[in-house]
Amino acid sequence: MDTAVTNGVTYYYKVSAVNYAGTSAQSVETSAVPGPWAVPGIVQAENFDIGGEGAGYHSTATSNWGGFYRTNEAVAIEQTQDVGGGYDVCYTSGGQWINYTVNVATAGVYTVDFRISGYGGGPSTSRTHPATT
Repeated sequence: MDTAVTNGVTYYYKVSAVNYAGTSAQSVETSAVPGPWAVPGIVQAENFDIGGEGAGYHSTATSNWGGFYRTNEAVAIEQTQDVGGGYDVCYTSGGQWINYTVNVATAGVYTVDFRISGYGGGPSTSRTHPATT
C-alpha cells in the first residue's frame, strides 16, 4: 500500500499479485486519486483521510481487525456481503471517529444519507454533525 500520497494528486500504478504459486504479470496502468471527495457525490466509508491515528481517524484498535483494504491502518475494514461487493468499516465503538476531506462544488444545504448496520438487529442511534463551507 502506498501511504506517502497527497490528497487531490493523481497517482498511476501497475500491480502484480503474489501468492504461493508465484507472481502474476503486471496489470494495465490505472490511476487513483486520494480525496478530497466530490460533493454532491458518494463518499465510501473505507476511503477516509490518510494520516493515520489522530489525523485520518481515532480508533481504540491497534490493527485492522477486518483484515481487508487498508490493512496498515487501525480501522477495521471487511468485505461487504452486499450486492455489488466492496468494503465496509466494521467493529466500531463509542469515541472512535473517521475523518473525510470533501470538495463541495456549490455552497448550500445538503442532505447526508448514511448506510449503516449493526450486530444483533442493527444500530440504535446515528448522529450527524453540521459542517461549514
